[in-house]
Amino acid sequence: MDQENRPDVRSRSRVRAETLAHPEFAPDFSDLFHSNGNVEELIVGGYKSLRDVTTLQLRPLTILAGHNTSGKSSIMQPFLLLKQTLEQESSFGVLSLEGAHVHFNRFQQLFWKNGSEVAELMRIGYGYRNAQGLRRCTDAFAITGNELVVADVSIARGNSEMVLERQQGHALDSTSIKSVRRKADSSWLESVLWRDEVERINQFREHVAAKDTAGDGRMLVVLDGSKAFVNLYLIYGSEARRYPLSSTFCRPFDVLEPWIRSLIHVPGDRGTISRYHRWSPVGVRASFGVFQDHYASVLWDWNKQKSSATGVLEEWMLKMGLGDHVQTRKVNDVDVEVFVSRKPQRSDGSSESEDMVSIADTGLGVSYALPWLVALALADGHQPVYIEEPEAHLHPEAQYRAAEVLADAARRGTTVIVETHSDILLVGIQRMIAQGKLDPELVGLNWFSRDETGATSITRAELTASGEFGDWPGDLDSTLMRAQEDFLDASITRQAKETGDA
Repeated sequence: MDQENRPDVRSRSRVRAETLAHPEFAPDFSDLFHSNGNVEELIVGGYKSLRDVTTLQLRPLTILAGHNTSGKSSIMQPFLLLKQTLEQESSFGVLSLEGAHVHFNRFQQLFWKNGSEVAELMRIGYGYRNAQGLRRCTDAFAITGNELVVADVSIARGNSEMVLERQQGHALDSTSIKSVRRKADSSWLESVLWRDEVERINQFREHVAAKDTAGDGRMLVVLDGSKAFVNLYLIYGSEARRYPLSSTFCRPFDVLEPWIRSLIHVPGDRGTISRYHRWSPVGVRASFGVFQDHYASVLWDWNKQKSSATGVLEEWMLKMGLGDHVQTRKVNDVDVEVFVSRKPQRSDGSSESEDMVSIADTGLGVSYALPWLVALALADGHQPVYIEEPEAHLHPEAQYRAAEVLADAARRGTTVIVETHSDILLVGIQRMIAQGKLDPELVGLNWFSRDETGATSITRAELTASGEFGDWPGDLDSTLMRAQEDFLDASITRQAKETGDA
């Protein structure tokens, strides 16, 4: 190292003295961080079949449709990975591969692969909007050795993008907030930051301890990539040395993290239906893990408190022909049993216990539908609920009426994400729009398909006020029509052979 760039020993000693004299040697912005904004997009790329960076636009009712293995689950799994990582207190690495929501045992299983073509980076991110506009934040994950790491983080607003790479200090000019040149492009940091984040940079610059080192180093933006929800912090330093003066000024994922924590996940596999359900004081932990583990405890709380949510739930059950009453019984200190009305609708309106039956003794349609019905009745505000196969084990009439329930939840403000193969459910949603009972702006139809290389793409459809969605590659309804045509052709051909007219 040349003498000109060597840090001054006296300056370093002075910094250490200032640090000891001022324990809070850098501005503390921890009280200023808050989740401000609505999640509008989920962004995934390089993950399983999602080779290209793909954006799912969220609506109050977001429908994911497509053939098996088309990539519907793949768009949501990265966020379930993040969710189980947050829920595991002793998780290792940036993502927990094994948990309640998704199951992997090798990092390579996460990345896009087609023959010898393997994605180097997997991207998980989101777009959210506040009063200052829409901002997109994305983590890029890479396998380094035997470790999964955050390789970089991207923050973008409009046409401006800032990319901060792992283990690099990105210098800020002394007179302006400008990031270093990356590849052939450079971008202005201030163009992708919110006003309060820019103000934090200026406060750090004016801090007494920071000023003391200003002549000895440059202000750097550094990526803390030890966790999936990365932080950006400011530090003074040079190529030779970084001073112990740092302050977190930006948390790009501070809106996504609570969104994921609050996400209620109702998986397609609801598990073996048990007569007894383990009781727990769920409270705010109702979104922890998979929801079928908690719904009985939620029902027990509602019954005990005589909550109006029970009435909402029972109204929805009645619409779908699944009974009109639900009760719970505390079996012992740890178990709860759930009962539903024996008949789809009691003529006398009674609620006597002899008219109730344990959910373990009902058909799978009721036991599979009840968890997601409870989840929708529970969801508060814009809380997201992700339901896999709500139509599972339901009679076509119940599938058709399920559209009314989903519409009710969307109108209540819940963000409902539904993965489905049911054409009857989609027709039910179209009917609600055509009847003027559901605003088409609240609905997002997304058809997933894969090309010859196996890469997934999403085709979005905008519904009209009459419930039509025009030219859409979805074939759920056409499959039924083709089956009926094939049956008629086969029947006519057989009759012709039998009568000798063939």
